[in-house]
Amino acid sequence: MINQKIKRNILPPLQRRIVHCLALEGPQTINKIKENIVHLELARRSHYKATWQAVQSLEEKHLIQKVTVIEYRGKKYPRFWLTDEGIVVAVIDGVDSSILLERTREIYPDHGVLLYSLEIAPKLNPEVFRIGYSMIKNKGKLESSDLDTILFTQMQAETSPQAFSEALAILKRYPEHYKSFKARIEKMSENLDRIKKMI
Repeated sequence: MINQKIKRNILPPLQRRIVHCLALEGPQTINKIKENIVHLELARRSHYKATWQAVQSLEEKHLIQKVTVIEYRGKKYPRFWLTDEGIVVAVIDGVDSSILLERTREIYPDHGVLLYSLEIAPKLNPEVFRIGYSMIKNKGKLESSDLDTILFTQMQAETSPQAFSEALAILKRYPEHYKSFKARIEKMSENLDRIKKMI
């Protein structure tokens, strides 16, 4: 479990630029990452070895992973993109969640929990993504029950009824997760009723 408060810039500069580059440009080989970092003027210069080392470090931290392989002149080169944890880190670090949502739909089209969390991101207090980050650090991925916890936390925060209503409307587009959330709310309500009777 994470004990320290997550800072906005939780990665070294080159690793941070790589996360942003992947978030904005989609899956890439190490060489393409290096080219795009320079092209996007996110760095003045970036050598292949430094980029390779940063990619390896991000992979060890479970922030990126190999998602596809391309072949060029008879050799295979892996293309990397963000993991669940990497996506949440990108959101915490200020990457536009709508861009991440678009990319995630292309790369992880069946990952409803992640898609939903990115879709409701603009409606939520950014601090809840820190909770999501802690959950992913513990489990390695974001699960439906984690989203329920995030929504419960959001309900307790200073959130306008309209923003919460909009978040629920989005959740209804993901029937499996909506059903799970509704069941947990009902169970929580039952437990609170029992506690009230004991008081």
